[in-house]
Amino acid sequence: MTLENIKQDLATTESVAWEYLPDLDLYLDQVVTYLSREQVQGCPEAELTPSMVNNYVKEGLLPRAKGKKYNREHLVYLRMINALKQVYNVKEIKELLEHFSLDKEPSTIYTSYLATLEKALAQVETVLDEADASDLAMQLAVQSYVYKLVSLRLLEQLTSNDK
Repeated sequence: MTLENIKQDLATTESVAWEYLPDLDLYLDQVVTYLSREQVQGCPEAELTPSMVNNYVKEGLLPRAKGKKYNREHLVYLRMINALKQVYNVKEIKELLEHFSLDKEPSTIYTSYLATLEKALAQVETVLDEADASDLAMQLAVQSYVYKLVSLRLLEQLTSNDK
């Protein structure tokens, strides 16, 4: 895969605005199918299965379905969980989402998440012009490591403030 292919995969990642999310409730299989179209292209790690959704409910990351149906709020949380699971464990995701969504409407949470995602995609696209893929891979891996360290420290600070 070339850098150009990676750029194309990132460029084809479309974010659906809140008002365009399905406004009718979906069954679990429909949710999984819908969100599979939403993931970053070429990222099989972000795939979602019905058993994963059930586990997220059991862990308290996601509200229970209402009569076996899921709404926009569920889609929002599943989309965020799907991205965050690449970085955090379940406990950390739960803590972050509790703080990130505190006293906010689901539409506001989602809009903020999308803005952050789009900004990150735009930033990484600017470095994909580097010629040496091995140097770029190392640079991005080290940046990911540093960002994760800082993010975990911030999360620790948030949770210690709760006590």
